[in-house]
Amino acid sequence: MHTYTLFCVDFDGTIMDSMPAFLHSVRGAARRLGRTPPPEAHISKAMGMGSLTKCFTFIFPDLPEEQTGPWVTAYRDIYREEGAALARPYPGVVETLDALLAAGKRLAVTSNKGEPLLRSGLEDHNLLQYFELVIGEVPGEPKKPDPETWRRRVAPHFPELDVQDVLVVGDGEPDMAFAKALGAAACLATYGYGPMERLKGYNPAFQIDTFSDIANWL
Repeated sequence: MHTYTLFCVDFDGTIMDSMPAFLHSVRGAARRLGRTPPPEAHISKAMGMGSLTKCFTFIFPDLPEEQTGPWVTAYRDIYREEGAALARPYPGVVETLDALLAAGKRLAVTSNKGEPLLRSGLEDHNLLQYFELVIGEVPGEPKKPDPETWRRRVAPHFPELDVQDVLVVGDGEPDMAFAKALGAAACLATYGYGPMERLKGYNPAFQIDTFSDIANWL
């Protein structure tokens, strides 16, 4: 079986159970901007869409995309001040990251979460130390699934590696489409937030039911 050197790991829904933080922050943003939050079942379907703009236009179908700026700002403020404390690493994440490093693997976080929130989330749970590279959403920079994210933001940090050495691990369409665009192998985190039946249509090389299952491919 082919072995992989670099594991490009998503954050929300892959190593971090952040649904409680997401729900809290969306509801808070809605109330701050004078709207009644819709039911939890509807909000939760927006998790993993790849951008907050897409999330809010899904949650509130009458909200024009060009008017989502204040929503994104309110969400990030509330997430930073209140929501982040509600997120937790999935069971087995720390032990699995330890095992990956012990096996000589290299680790990067590739997320579409705003980079300041991403870094603080990793720091809050003592996870930042495991990753050589942390890539989040930065204005003006490419993000998943754009392959320029790899070429401009990831590959320069690992110049000796080829995409065949990379395993993209995530629970969302941005992850599966990113791997496909690169020609890299994908690992679908079926315990995450994405629309799993559609994501399985990308034919990921692996599927995991817990993050710890990655240890099977060391």
